[in-house]
Amino acid sequence: MLKRDFPVLFNNVAIKGTCLMWERRYANISNSNMTEAGTDDVEVIRRGKTTIAAEFQCSDFWASKIAAYNALQQFEAKFYDVVTKAYITMTVRMDGLIVTQLQNSDTLESNGAYDLRFNLLEF
Repeated sequence: MLKRDFPVLFNNVAIKGTCLMWERRYANISNSNMTEAGTDDVEVIRRGKTTIAAEFQCSDFWASKIAAYNALQQFEAKFYDVVTKAYITMTVRMDGLIVTQLQNSDTLESNGAYDLRFNLLEF
């Protein structure tokens, strides 16, 4: 998978910067109860609910663009899915945003370089 073939998109905007981490976790949501006979009664509500842990390194311009998604209640994320081997679009929300200025980047001819870490939670 080449980055130029499948860039990460938020609301159809290609996210620029270096993607340092893109870790997709799958969770199964279920209710478990014990029957009178002592066996488990499991009701699977949803399989494969996604949480993505992401980290990007970018300029101050892109740091502000990415951080702005934290204020939205929801947005669409489009990315390469290893299961389908194609783009997939999910409605997500951003949580746990951490913005860190890179050491000594304040000496650059810009407003610095930043490391952004966040989670994307699927609705």
